[in-house]
Amino acid sequence: RSELESKLNALVDAMKQNKTQIAILDLRGNGGGNSNMGAMVLAKMIDKPYGELQPDLNHSWPVKLAMLCDRSTYSAASFEAMCFKDYKMGLIAGEETGGIATGWFMRRAGYDDGRGVLPDLPLDVALDDNTLVERICACIRQESH
Repeated sequence: RSELESKLNALVDAMKQNKTQIAILDLRGNGGGNSNMGAMVLAKMIDKPYGELQPDLNHSWPVKLAMLCDRSTYSAASFEAMCFKDYKMGLIAGEETGGIATGWFMRRAGYDDGRGVLPDLPLDVALDDNTLVERICACIRQESH
């Protein structure tokens, strides 16, 4: 946890220095783990509360956020994507997540449709990373206007 916190603080400092406007969190192939770590990452990049998730007021850099997911985004990673989408923190791009394998969860939006998290921007996740970044950023910029 302390190593993650240190690396996140360094990342946020670099984002501030570079005046980063959009951050894409790549969850492709993420089989899960500890959802608290995902919440730590998000807390560094939000500027207001989203449900139970509070911004890190001591060390944060608010940016427009996107999550890139695929069918191999499972468990805790899918749970973070679910919260991200249901609380409207940003754009979900890519493919439907694989779901949350550990049990049944009521979505934060108040329903469970038995599916993974559906993308706002469907994309072929096999495209090269530069193309994915360009398409996600273009969509976010278009939504801002």
